[in-house]
Parts: sequence; structure tokens; C-alpha cells
Amino acid sequence: MCKIIKSCLSGGNKVVIKIGKLYNNIETFKARKIINLFTILNITRERGYYFMSNDVKQKILDAAMEIVSKEKISGTRMRMIAQEANMSQSNLHYHFTSKNDILISLLDKMQEEFSNDRKNYISLENKTVNQNIRGFFDQKKNDILNKKKFDYTQIDYWVQGTVNEEIRLKFQNTFEIWRESIREVLSKGDQIEDTDQKYLDMLPYLTVSLMLGASLQYLIDEGKFDLDEYFNLAEKMIFGKIIRK
Repeated sequence: MCKIIKSCLSGGNKVVIKIGKLYNNIETFKARKIINLFTILNITRERGYYFMSNDVKQKILDAAMEIVSKEKISGTRMRMIAQEANMSQSNLHYHFTSKNDILISLLDKMQEEFSNDRKNYISLENKTVNQNIRGFFDQKKNDILNKKKFDYTQIDYWVQGTVNEEIRLKFQNTFEIWRESIREVLSKGDQIEDTDQKYLDMLPYLTVSLMLGASLQYLIDEGKFDLDEYFNLAEKMIFGKIIRK
């Protein structure tokens, strides 16, 4: 009997599934049945390995984002994700064995998208410190106004991280990537005044807190304050005394 070993090895964006002895004896009846099943599941074969279609994975993660943004992580169920992705729950389980697997993959995808989007706002080579600092705030403003599902889901992951160790570690890394980007901007600038190093070390933490604070307040009480005014004042409060004009 052919043995299916599902090894969720994320080689790139592909979930790898190796079929024990199957690729050496592909003509057997049982093997053909499995291949037919994988065709239905949108899994393709390359050099003895089987890969989940990136389109299928994207479809599942998009569905998960939709459900989590509405129901929150605690209210999300595999059947809801399957229904949103327009597939059977058994089909979904072939791709992701548990809700936690989907949540971790979704968090990784969100971090990748967030980091890639940041490149549209930050350029160490072509922008001044002022422009790059403003870039962080502009990206957050865009997320709040135009990517509400992203922001709601990010906040819910923070809550989930208080009870799920794996998510907590992932989220710690997400915060550190964000803070490190701010450190890089500050370290590359020649506009920075001589300032107490402890103050400079604390700036990334303050900046991230103000950006998350904007999300928390604006999303729960939309329109209560002007985001441009908020971030203009945040820029002056945090960086006004250290950046030469």
C-alpha cells in the first residue's frame, strides 16, 4: 500500500508532499487513484515530489483572512474557511492539517506582504531621514484606511499571541523586523543630532507604539481624529528634537 508522507516542508511557497515508492511505480492501480485524487486537490508532481498549487494556497489564506477579520481567531473554524474558499472541509485538511497551521501560514504571508509594501515608502539610498520616518507613518495610515482587514487581523493575532506560544514568537519577530527597519533609517541618516543613545534606542519602540495606537483608536472610533494631524504631531514629538532640518 502506498504510503503518503505529508511533510509540510515549505520550500519557497510550496508545500511538499513525497509519495513513498509511488514515483518508482507510478503504474499501479493504487498509485493512479492517488494521482487522480491529487489532480482534484490541485497538487502537481515534480521529480517525485508533489506540490500544492500556489493558487490553492493563496485561495485558502485569502479565505482565512476574510473569516478571521470577521469572526476573530477564536471564532474561526476550519469549516468556515473551507466554505469561504469554496472547497470541502476534507479537501482543506489535505492542504492544512489544522487551524493553527493556517494561522501560522497566514501570519507569515501578512509579514511578507507588509515588508514588501514598506519598500514603496522607505528608501535608505534615495530618501532623507525625515522622508523615511514619514514613510513609516504613511504606510500605517494607508493600512488603517485601505487595508482594514489586515489591521483587524494583526490586532487579533496580538491577542492570540498571549495564549499561543507559537504565534507569540512569530509576532515578536514581526515587531522586531518593524523596529529594525526604523533603526536602519536612523543609523543611515546624517541629519541626526548628537543625542543620548538610550533615547535613540527607545525611539523604535515608541514609534511602533504610536502606529499601533493609531490603529486601535481609529478603527474602534473611526473619524474621531484626523490621521494626518495625528502622525504630524507624532513625528514632531518623537523626532523633532533629533533631526536637523
